[in-house]
Amino acid sequence: KSALSALKEQSLKIEEMSAIAERNKIAGEIHDNVGHELTTAIITIESGLKDLSNNPANAGEKFSQAKSIIQNSLESIRNSVRAISSGSGLDFITELKKFIDQAGRNTGLDLFLIDETKNIELLPVQSKLLLQSIKECVTNTLKHGQGTRVDILISRINADLLISVSDNGKGADDIIFGFGLNSMKRNVESIGGTLSVESEPGEGFSVYLRIPVDSD
Repeated sequence: KSALSALKEQSLKIEEMSAIAERNKIAGEIHDNVGHELTTAIITIESGLKDLSNNPANAGEKFSQAKSIIQNSLESIRNSVRAISSGSGLDFITELKKFIDQAGRNTGLDLFLIDETKNIELLPVQSKLLLQSIKECVTNTLKHGQGTRVDILISRINADLLISVSDNGKGADDIIFGFGLNSMKRNVESIGGTLSVESEPGEGFSVYLRIPVDSD
């Protein structure tokens, strides 16, 4: 509980710093891009005003160009406001489903998700590391396991979140922790969790992740 509390405090600080950095980035983009576009629109309108008496057709074209520039600038501002309003929170299940859909289309793998947690809420750092771990498992299925199907089960026992990622690949009797598995193990342990693996020749490969979550 103490470790989870410390993790939550650190996560909130990181999230706040990330939000500030993102807002500063967006503000810079508005200043640079939108500011430039509006300045261009003003110059175009001024040019059109000069032509209004002598060349109305040319003036009308310039006014139309200025209108288009302003409309683009307005859309850029709206997009920036939406980006700020949406915040930096990462919904784990939503992002996981996006990944499953994309990976299925791009690789031809059959990926199946069973979520028994009813959309559990995780800290941003937990969501990020768990998503990275699941992606690594799917990559390993393609690179090493030669599997065609991946099953992802998410469940909860008391204050622990359990995730299993299993494929129907060729399996192995000698499991070697290379860079990918070692990195995954370190990431999971960094948020107070554990990682274990299981495999047999011809029986596929399974990775089990267990992390502490808020017990409320």
